Amino acid sequence: MASNMDHYKKDLDALIRRAGELENSMQYECVPKEFEAHLTKHAQEIPEVARELGSPADGKRLAAVVSEFIAKLPSFKTAYQSWYSEAMAVVKQILPDRLPDFVRHYEKPKSRKGLLTRTIISRTISRIFM
Repeated sequence: MASNMDHYKKDLDALIRRAGELENSMQYECVPKEFEAHLTKHAQEIPEVARELGSPADGKRLAAVVSEFIAKLPSFKTAYQSWYSEAMAVVKQILPDRLPDFVRHYEKPKSRKGLLTRTIISRTISRIFM
C-alpha cells in the first residue's frame, strides 16, 4: 500500500512536469519564432536536449522532431488554470503555512488596475525559477 508521502511525491512530480510544459507553451505562444529557434539551437548544441526531444544527437530529423514537440505542447490558456488549482491543493496539503505565499506569486497585484500580458508572463516566469 502506498503511503501518503508516495502519493504526494507522485502528484508533485506530475505538477512539476506540467509546469515545465506550461512554461514552454507560454514561451511559444508569446514568441513562437524565437522559441523554435532557441529549441533547435540547443538541440543541435547539446546532445542530451536532442535525445530528450527524441532526435538522434547527430541532428537527423531535428526540424521534424522540434515541430512534433511544439505540436504536443498544451494550450497555456486552457491548461494553466487546472494546473494552478491542482498545485494550490498540493501546497495546501503539504505546506499549509506557505499557501498565502504561493497564491501571492500568481495573483494580480491589487494596487494596479491593469497589467500588460507581458508583465504577468514575466512575473510568472520569474516565480517559476525562484
